[in-house]
Amino acid sequence: MASKSLTKLLQKEPTSLSDLCKEMKTSKSQVKSYIHNLRRKGVCIQKNTEGLDTTYFLPKTLPKEPIYDKHIDNFALIGDTHLGSKYAEPEALDMFYDEIDEAGIKHVFHAGDLVEGIGVYQGQYNDLLPQAMNMEGQIDLAVNDYPQKKDLETLIISGNHDLR
Repeated sequence: MASKSLTKLLQKEPTSLSDLCKEMKTSKSQVKSYIHNLRRKGVCIQKNTEGLDTTYFLPKTLPKEPIYDKHIDNFALIGDTHLGSKYAEPEALDMFYDEIDEAGIKHVFHAGDLVEGIGVYQGQYNDLLPQAMNMEGQIDLAVNDYPQKKDLETLIISGNHDLR
């Protein structure tokens, strides 16, 4: 019963934890327990921590998960390209993509650290290219310079450098 009333509250608008407690006439730990249990059942309760108060809400539309009905016989794996670093080797990356394209491989998994990131380690700014001193510059490098082949799909898994 409490889960249904919590769901109805969260469908209306983002609501703070303290307001949820008032509406449901219960403690913060109990509301958090309800949220946890609903999430375990697959309810997509989102949390927004911007501003002074954390709010909880149900998204208006849920993200669609890609459906992969393809059979993958072989694939290529790469990671740690660190685009934006002066130590990155974009020419080697291009050569790698040429080789896998020639081999007929159609799927590449990038296992993280696509870009160098910002503030991951002390002195990192000394290792960045001039056009990659901020995340926007690194994203531009990745979008414009990452190799693309006609029949080749790259799936990227974010790494710790990609998240900063």
